[in-house]
Amino acid sequence: HLRFSIRNETSGSFVLSDYVRIEVRNATGSLIVETMCGRRSDSIRIYTHGEYYRWYWKTDSDLSEGVYSVTVLLDGAKLSPPILIVSKI
Repeated sequence: HLRFSIRNETSGSFVLSDYVRIEVRNATGSLIVETMCGRRSDSIRIYTHGEYYRWYWKTDSDLSEGVYSVTVLLDGAKLSPPILIVSKI
């Protein structure tokens, strides 16, 4: 489960947007998963009361061991350096 909040740098208020996208890339930079806000079961969900976004990343059973970068984009702009997830078998 990935849970995150997007805040305005100046006011600190929660940024509510339907134009949030997540990209997961492997160690070579190849895109392996991409999702956006929406109504599909694999979409990013917005929880306004808690002021956060949540995505259930369901990995394939054949996901190889390695390091994966997760980047959150708002209107196409990266919000921060990607977080790294290390997968071990």
